[in-house]
Amino acid sequence: EDYLVQLLQKKHFKTLTQGSYLFRRGESSADIYIILEGQLAVYIDEAAESKKIALLHPGSFLGEISFLTGKPR
Repeated sequence: EDYLVQLLQKKHFKTLTQGSYLFRRGESSADIYIILEGQLAVYIDEAAESKKIALLHPGSFLGEISFLTGKPR
């Protein structure tokens, strides 16, 4: 419970505009993201094209693997 309280005290809000990105594969980060408003599309680059693989809604989260392991995205 103490760890969760510490985590919540370190929150930062980030607003994205259409066409911008939150992070890219291979980047280093220890952040986890929770969608509060709107939608976030997740794309993966394959053979010189981007393919949409998910559409996240409020309450969805991402970045948890890097957050927990410290490994690149």
